[in-house]
Amino acid sequence: MQLPATKYFERRGQGYKVTGTRIGLSVIVHELRRGASPEALLEAFPAIGPIERVLA
Repeated sequence: MQLPATKYFERRGQGYKVTGTRIGLSVIVHELRRGASPEALLEAFPAIGPIERVLA
């Protein structure tokens, strides 16, 4: 199943990236599942800001 591109993420190659970055969507999902807060993700990956991207 292929997800449509949004203002938050886009398909590149075989995976999805946070729009405008080289950060994989799978990295964000993995960290959230491990219990990281959105604020901690922004601190670790400031390029994904603003927080609306993390929450989306």
